[in-house]
Amino acid sequence: IILIIFIIFFIYHLLLISLIYHFNNLSQKTVFITNKEHRQNIHNLLLHFKNTTDKITLNSSNSKFNTIIDIDKKNNILHIGGNANLFNTLKILNNMGYSLNVTPNTDNLTIGELYSYSKCGATTFKHGEFFHNVKQIEIITGNGNVLIANNNQHSDLFHLSANSFDSLGHILSLWVDIKPIYNYVYSETFHYSNFSDFINAIETKKISNIDFLDGTIFGPNNFVLITGKNEEYINTKFPLL
Repeated sequence: IILIIFIIFFIYHLLLISLIYHFNNLSQKTVFITNKEHRQNIHNLLLHFKNTTDKITLNSSNSKFNTIIDIDKKNNILHIGGNANLFNTLKILNNMGYSLNVTPNTDNLTIGELYSYSKCGATTFKHGEFFHNVKQIEIITGNGNVLIANNNQHSDLFHLSANSFDSLGHILSLWVDIKPIYNYVYSETFHYSNFSDFINAIETKKISNIDFLDGTIFGPNNFVLITGKNEEYINTKFPLL
């Protein structure tokens, strides 16, 4: 009798574990398939548009979505394709006397990726994240609609697309704030051995007249803060590198 009870108990728990595993996997597969189908829809639409001359072309080397489309110098707004490489974009902008308000610590992203997987930079304390400097986006959604989204139209899509990892659609182009660059950046480095002093210095520097702020913790008693200030002319107080 004891053996029979033990066998029944064992079979019951085995079935219970199997059911839990089944439903857990089912839930995961459902989410995965939905996401996969959504991305496949976008992929198919992009392939369709690529081969349709009166539509849009993404992967061609001369596609407008791979480079700068227009610069509004009066309002300091850049219209750029989502597939444009960040490094090449900064190089072109710098040669024209401009830069993005926020640039991350890596330059191997596209502009669309920078918007969808936003990165930090030394100017975020002043300008926010990159997506905070995007005025408008052109996006293709999973059902094939190409929409212009901003604060006034399709505003929910506009705000939710930032940091969305392209889950709501593929970013075709963006209108982004830019700024004129200066001839010089003067940098100062500060060392701290106490964490509280380090944090207090950050809070103080944030509201001072600087343009760049970056901090690194190297150890429990080794904190480094670096500030930068844009200058048009040579400042004799600083050594010129």
